[in-house]
Amino acid sequence: MEDQQILLRASELLASESAWNRSDDRHCDDDEAAGKRSLFCALQAASIEVLGSYDHRRVALQEVRFAIEEATRGKELEHRLMDFNNDPQTSLDDVKEVLAVALSRVRERLAQGDALGRLGLFNEPVVAREPDLTGAAVFPTGMER
Repeated sequence: MEDQQILLRASELLASESAWNRSDDRHCDDDEAAGKRSLFCALQAASIEVLGSYDHRRVALQEVRFAIEEATRGKELEHRLMDFNNDPQTSLDDVKEVLAVALSRVRERLAQGDALGRLGLFNEPVVAREPDLTGAAVFPTGMER
């Protein structure tokens, strides 16, 4: 639930071109002061609002990184959030799309975890895993075939 809230809030913080800082340096104090946020800083601010602190490896943020990885196949990105945000080819619509893809996946994970929990098959939280780019099926922990 919190991961959904983080992604929704980050999208709200990036509501328009005038709210988006496309020159991220991963230092968010100046972004906050200017009222313009990069993708990274919007996620950081949203995390702090929702959780009270920033968790770099939170499921919501990992899913955004995975969505960026898929959207930029073939590009080397040292810092996925920053480099994607700063890429001259990236538009605000692209940023909003990776947030939407991440939100969809988080919702899918929550639904899957709820369904498995109701069946008594799965009682651990579903956690983010590195995407399998080979096309093989990826199952939650404890559900491998």
